[in-house]
Amino acid sequence: MSLPGPIRVLAAGVIGRGEDADYRLEHSSVSRRHCRIDPLADCLELIDLGSRNGTWLNAIRIHEGRMRVGDQLGIGAFKFVLKKGGDDGELILEATSTTDPDSPGETTRPQALVGESPSEAGEGEASRALSALRERLGCTATALVESSPSGSVIIAQSAAGRFVLSSTVIRHVGKTGKAIWAPRDFVQRSASMDGLVATAVGCQPVSIQGDRQRLVYTYWPAGCDHPERVESVVASMVVPLGLDTLAHVCRRVRKLG
Repeated sequence: MSLPGPIRVLAAGVIGRGEDADYRLEHSSVSRRHCRIDPLADCLELIDLGSRNGTWLNAIRIHEGRMRVGDQLGIGAFKFVLKKGGDDGELILEATSTTDPDSPGETTRPQALVGESPSEAGEGEASRALSALRERLGCTATALVESSPSGSVIIAQSAAGRFVLSSTVIRHVGKTGKAIWAPRDFVQRSASMDGLVATAVGCQPVSIQGDRQRLVYTYWPAGCDHPERVESVVASMVVPLGLDTLAHVCRRVRKLG
């Protein structure tokens, strides 16, 4: 299996292996309608379309996200990097690696195998808990992320609108085991945080099992003006987020505040 040619993203469209896809990748690891891409001034908006193997942004499985120049995108057996080219600065997805050992590019572990997916029932319960938490906090989005040495995967999420998912923040918390507010707590900001207010992103660990951590990620487009209270609220959700019943989740959320 050879690397596909560069994908020049001239307009919004669907990446997939189906004949009706705007940007075709003919490989069995790619769903017929895998993900949607929408070019903006200097980034791509990504939306997974229920693909079997997932859409991976910087080794994190996403439902939707924003890809900037230099970021990596995993689709099926392929990994791409986003570049700018030409005098008009068009956005280009350039394939850099494949899981096929005979490929001339760099061979990597399949991104679809990074992390573990929860059971359907567990994911539904976590999503409902995150919705209750999001409404209680008043933020735009909440996500439950599992971080391990092999990568990170979103277990569940709840969003009332578009939000920025920063893999830099998730990797930092997964590595240090400490809560962070970004970009406030970073000495050097990554490109994904350009334009964000100081406390736009909150992330903290809520449980540790061996080398795996579960993190709660919150997004506040106008910034959070009470980070310490948010950390206290999230800490009280350790049991509900994946370790107890939905009834207990709702009781705990109603008591906060």
